[in-house]
Amino acid sequence: MTHRLGLLLALLALLALGACGGGGVDDLLGSGPDLPGDPTPEPPTEPPAEPPPNGTSMSDGELAKALEVLDRVNAERALVGEAAIVWDDDVAEVAYQHSLDMDVRDYFSHTNPDGALPWDRLTAAGVPYSSAGENIYWASWSATAEQAMDA
Repeated sequence: MTHRLGLLLALLALLALGACGGGGVDDLLGSGPDLPGDPTPEPPTEPPAEPPPNGTSMSDGELAKALEVLDRVNAERALVGEAAIVWDDDVAEVAYQHSLDMDVRDYFSHTNPDGALPWDRLTAAGVPYSSAGENIYWASWSATAEQAMDA
């Protein structure tokens, strides 16, 4: 499968929010059930494709890119006195599965075709959190962490 959505900041945004906290990420990422600018999805005209199977994990290359984006975000946060975002494997897997789902079912949204939002996905995976949000970025797999941050 090609990963049109290779580098997704969904991964990054959810990373810090996994195990109870986020160190001020609400200001950066948003919280609550309504994501600004995320329109209510229209009902699909045909049934969506089946979601991808669970359990697919990031490749070493995908993990390296995600960690590079995380490092760059934390550098920017440090410049404005914000706490660093920390990596959480469980949250990263939820975000990665959402990335795969967007690729397989050909959509690009915080809301999947079944109506699930980021916090719904975290809850379904049993990941505790105190707030949640996500940023998504659509790019070819060749996009760099620097290009993602510039965008």
